[in-house]
Formats: sequence, structure tokens, C-alpha cells
Amino acid sequence: MTNTTVKTGYIRHNIAYLKGDLKPFKVKTYRYIYPFEKSFKFKMPQLPYPLYDKGMTYITVKRDVEKIKANIERLSK
Repeated sequence: MTNTTVKTGYIRHNIAYLKGDLKPFKVKTYRYIYPFEKSFKFKMPQLPYPLYDKGMTYITVKRDVEKIKANIERLSK
């Protein structure tokens, strides 16, 4: 929500955040590794995924609301 290369997206997402329509969350998931080289072959055998706690948790993020409002006002002109 801090990318200002596309003004309309920045304004839309941050207004939704200020209104409380968006809530930040953390997702519990695995990370995947993809090789850049198509001919690359993994030497280790594939293992089954271990059990893990799937889901998401809402988190609190401290953002400068006044700065967001000032940026929205500046970009919307």
C-alpha cells in the first residue's frame, strides 16, 4: 500500500485502509524454491511435507495515518 508508481491504486488501497475495510494479516505457509535454470535437476529426493498449523492471524501494524492522508491529498490533485 506504499507503492506510489500507480497513483489510483495507492489512493484506493490507502483510503480503504483508513476506513477500516482492510486488515493486515500474517499467513502461515511454506515457501517454495523454484530454479531459474530450466535444465536444473534437484539431487535430493522429494520429501512429504510435515504437518503444520495452517491459517492466518490478524496483526497490528502501526502506520502514520496523518502522513497517509497528506499523501492521498497531494496525489489526488
